[in-house]
Amino acid sequence: MAHQALVDVIGPGIRPGSDTSHLSILATIHTMYILARGPIEAAGIGLVGKKGDVAFRCNFATVDDKMVVTDRRAGRIKEPDTTELVKAFEGLTIEGIEVVVEGGH
Repeated sequence: MAHQALVDVIGPGIRPGSDTSHLSILATIHTMYILARGPIEAAGIGLVGKKGDVAFRCNFATVDDKMVVTDRRAGRIKEPDTTELVKAFEGLTIEGIEVVVEGGH
């Protein structure tokens, strides 16, 4: 007889993404402190946040002339090919919020 079940690999309501999965393997995950890849990867390249900071992880993407994303990873470009793109963001401030873009990964 076949059985079907739902398993909470990490915990009820916690999706097993790359962030939560890695933390659970290291036995450091706690439901009070669910991180995302942004803060984890920021720490990995030496960016230390302070209270009130927000860290996002994102990719460069390729868009067509109508701004429709045609390649969500821009051909998986890496440093040094991303150096000029990263430099284009230097000094960017949006509505008083400082934006810091670092290459890596």
